[in-house]
Amino acid sequence: MPKKPAATEQEQEIRQRIGASIRMRGAVAGMRAVDIAQAGGVSLAHQYRIEAGERTPDVLYLIKVAQHLGISIDTLCGMDDAPPAAAAAAPVVQTANGAGIIQVGGAGSSNRVGGLRNKRIKNLGL
Repeated sequence: MPKKPAATEQEQEIRQRIGASIRMRGAVAGMRAVDIAQAGGVSLAHQYRIEAGERTPDVLYLIKVAQHLGISIDTLCGMDDAPPAAAAAAPVVQTANGAGIIQVGGAGSSNRVGGLRNKRIKNLGL
Protein backbone atom coordinates (compact mmCIF):
# COMPACT_ATOMS: atom_id res chain seq x y z
CA MET A 1 0.00 0.00 0.00
CA PRO A 2 1.50 3.38 -0.99
CA LYS A 3 2.40 5.80 1.73
CA LYS A 4 0.00 8.71 2.26
CA PRO A 5 1.49 12.07 1.21
CA ALA A 6 2.31 14.54 3.95
CA ALA A 7 -0.31 17.16 4.73
CA THR A 8 0.09 20.49 3.03
CA GLU A 9 0.47 23.65 5.09
CA GLN A 10 -3.13 24.58 4.30
CA GLU A 11 -4.41 21.15 5.40
CA GLN A 12 -2.46 21.44 8.63
CA GLU A 13 -3.92 24.90 9.31
CA ILE A 14 -7.42 23.49 8.77
CA ARG A 15 -6.74 20.62 11.19
CA GLN A 16 -5.43 23.11 13.76
CA ARG A 17 -8.52 25.30 13.35
CA ILE A 18 -10.92 22.38 13.69
CA GLY A 19 -9.10 20.92 16.69
CA ALA A 20 -8.91 24.24 18.53
CA SER A 21 -12.57 24.95 17.83
CA ILE A 22 -13.68 21.52 19.07
CA ARG A 23 -11.65 21.99 22.26
CA MET A 24 -13.03 25.50 22.80
CA ARG A 25 -16.67 24.60 22.03
CA GLY A 26 -16.47 21.62 24.38
CA ALA A 27 -14.99 23.75 27.16
CA VAL A 28 -17.68 26.40 26.72
CA ALA A 29 -20.31 23.64 27.03
CA GLY A 30 -18.61 22.38 30.21
CA MET A 31 -17.44 19.15 28.58
CA ARG A 32 -14.14 17.42 29.14
CA ALA A 33 -12.17 15.76 26.35
CA VAL A 34 -13.40 12.36 27.52
CA ASP A 35 -17.02 13.55 27.16
CA ILE A 36 -16.42 14.76 23.62
CA ALA A 37 -14.59 11.53 22.75
CA GLN A 38 -17.54 9.45 23.97
CA ALA A 39 -20.02 11.61 22.07
CA GLY A 40 -17.93 11.27 18.90
CA GLY A 41 -17.25 7.57 19.31
CA VAL A 42 -13.45 7.81 19.44
CA SER A 43 -10.81 6.94 22.01
CA LEU A 44 -9.52 9.61 24.36
CA ALA A 45 -6.08 9.40 22.73
CA HIS A 46 -7.62 9.99 19.31
CA GLN A 47 -9.65 12.91 20.74
CA TYR A 48 -6.46 14.55 21.98
CA ARG A 49 -4.87 14.10 18.55
CA ILE A 50 -7.89 15.70 16.87
CA GLU A 51 -7.75 18.65 19.29
CA ALA A 52 -4.00 19.02 18.68
CA GLY A 53 -4.53 19.07 14.92
CA GLU A 54 -2.60 15.83 14.45
CA ARG A 55 -5.60 13.90 13.07
CA THR A 56 -8.44 14.85 10.76
CA PRO A 57 -11.85 13.97 12.22
CA ASP A 58 -14.23 12.10 9.94
CA VAL A 59 -17.68 13.37 9.03
CA LEU A 60 -19.54 10.95 11.32
CA TYR A 61 -17.49 12.17 14.30
CA LEU A 62 -18.22 15.81 13.43
CA ILE A 63 -21.95 15.10 13.09
CA LYS A 64 -22.14 13.27 16.44
CA VAL A 65 -20.18 15.93 18.35
CA ALA A 66 -22.06 18.83 16.75
CA GLN A 67 -25.41 17.22 17.60
CA HIS A 68 -24.25 16.53 21.16
CA LEU A 69 -23.25 20.18 21.58
CA GLY A 70 -26.39 21.43 19.80
CA ILE A 71 -24.44 23.41 17.18
CA SER A 72 -23.85 23.18 13.44
CA ILE A 73 -20.84 21.43 11.94
CA ASP A 74 -19.69 24.80 10.56
CA THR A 75 -19.72 26.26 14.07
CA LEU A 76 -18.00 23.19 15.53
CA CYS A 77 -15.24 23.43 12.92
CA GLY A 78 -14.77 27.17 13.45
CA MET A 79 -15.84 27.95 9.89
CA ASP A 80 -18.51 30.53 10.74
CA ASP A 81 -16.52 32.76 13.08
CA ALA A 82 -12.98 34.06 13.66
CA PRO A 83 -10.32 31.36 13.54
CA PRO A 84 -9.68 29.80 16.96
CA ALA A 85 -5.96 30.31 16.33
CA ALA A 86 -6.56 34.03 16.86
CA ALA A 87 -8.38 33.28 20.12
CA ALA A 88 -5.54 31.00 21.24
CA ALA A 89 -3.11 33.91 20.97
CA ALA A 90 -5.16 35.68 23.66
CA PRO A 91 -5.86 32.96 26.28
CA VAL A 92 -8.79 34.76 27.87
CA VAL A 93 -11.76 36.13 25.95
CA GLN A 94 -15.05 37.69 26.90
CA THR A 95 -18.28 35.76 26.28
CA ALA A 96 -20.69 37.00 23.62
CA ASN A 97 -23.13 38.45 26.15
CA GLY A 98 -20.39 40.06 28.22
CA ALA A 99 -21.28 37.93 31.26
CA GLY A 100 -17.74 36.81 31.95
CA ILE A 101 -14.57 35.38 30.54
CA ILE A 102 -13.55 31.88 29.53
CA GLN A 103 -10.18 30.26 29.08
CA VAL A 104 -9.76 28.90 25.56
CA GLY A 105 -6.06 28.18 25.70
CA GLY A 106 -3.19 28.93 27.96
CA ALA A 107 -0.43 26.99 29.62
CA GLY A 108 -2.49 24.05 30.87
CA SER A 109 -4.17 23.14 27.60
CA SER A 110 -1.05 22.27 25.63
CA ASN A 111 0.26 19.88 28.27
CA ARG A 112 -2.74 17.59 28.60
CA VAL A 113 -1.46 14.76 26.45
CA GLY A 114 2.11 15.03 27.69
CA GLY A 115 0.93 15.12 31.29
CA LEU A 116 -1.15 11.99 30.80
CA ARG A 117 1.73 10.22 29.10
CA ASN A 118 4.04 11.15 31.97
CA LYS A 119 1.54 9.78 34.51
CA ARG A 120 1.24 6.54 32.52
CA ILE A 121 5.01 6.19 32.36
CA LYS A 122 5.28 6.73 36.13
CA ASN A 123 2.52 4.18 36.77
CA LEU A 124 4.34 1.62 34.63
CA GLY A 125 7.58 2.26 36.49
CA LEU A 126 9.39 3.40 33.34
